[in-house]
Amino acid sequence: MGTKDDIVRIATDYIQRNGVSGFSYADIARKMNIKKPSIHYYFPVKSDLVRAAFEKYSADFFETLRQGVDAAHSLREELEVYMRPYRANLEQGYKLCLCSMLALESLGQSASDAHNAEEEKKTAKRGTHINATFVPLRAQAENREPAEINTADFQAKNIRWLAERFEHAGYDPEHAQAEAESLFCTVQGAQLIARSAQSLDLFDSVTKRHLDNLTGA
Repeated sequence: MGTKDDIVRIATDYIQRNGVSGFSYADIARKMNIKKPSIHYYFPVKSDLVRAAFEKYSADFFETLRQGVDAAHSLREELEVYMRPYRANLEQGYKLCLCSMLALESLGQSASDAHNAEEEKKTAKRGTHINATFVPLRAQAENREPAEINTADFQAKNIRWLAERFEHAGYDPEHAQAEAESLFCTVQGAQLIARSAQSLDLFDSVTKRHLDNLTGA
């Protein structure tokens, strides 16, 4: 692996563990024993690095599913293939799916932005000026632009992949879509709860119960 690939790999790990705001270029530089300018050479701003990590993660995720489903022989086995990457993340120190983490962080940022906007309105009405104590991530020196990642597209592709499995098993399109959305939500919730509780058993029991109900096991 070259330096650029290693930077993306390490950034991906940091994001999955702590989110975009949970690491800096200095952290990557220390881990790789390189200088920060070496990172800026490939990724001038942090949003460039986040986007590269997202694109690599997404491509690898769906390639893993493609390879796994080729060896599956039943609907249940195909759905178990889908759950493996999520479980594998949890096995590595309870990391979340990178796209799940980005979506969660985006929601948190949106809430903070809304709060700041409301405070600015109040300040304007009072006719006074205060220095903001909250500095959004996108305003930091390493990240002069927002990391606008379309996590909704990743989520839609997840659901579409699942719906195709159900249709292949004989479900009509409407039923397949409903079951795909239900399973997707179950897996997303299971990984969050498992991370919070630091319990792989919890992830396994929740997802197994869902599959048992689907397949009549």
